[in-house]
Amino acid sequence: MDSAYKNLFRPRELRKIKLIPRVGLLLAITTTAVFAQPKSKMEVVGIIGCLAETDGEWHLTKASKPVPASTIDNELAKTSLGNNDYHLIGTLQEFNPSKHKGHKVRVKGLLTENTTNNRSNLNLTSLKHLTPNCP
Repeated sequence: MDSAYKNLFRPRELRKIKLIPRVGLLLAITTTAVFAQPKSKMEVVGIIGCLAETDGEWHLTKASKPVPASTIDNELAKTSLGNNDYHLIGTLQEFNPSKHKGHKVRVKGLLTENTTNNRSNLNLTSLKHLTPNCP
């Protein structure tokens, strides 16, 4: 045997060779664990309710439960008002809410929980007038 071949299989090199599969396995497990975690996805929801203003803040009162925004327009006839209240946030002035104050509306947006007052916030992305009065 020549010296290069003998040096390749010395005990020290053997330990290094045996360590490589272990490192690879550890990396594979770590990578799988990181990428397998479920990602929280914020879904746009649709809600029907009455548009109200209190102290300069806009709310959706007598509101239905949120449903996926993609289905809300198909379910308008079936969706009745509820007893939920949502605080509307975001670029509200873009939707001219004062024009629809006291009216029944359909809104879409991102729903978030407000832990300070146990009320949900809806970051408004759409507002559609339904009727001029809200029962």
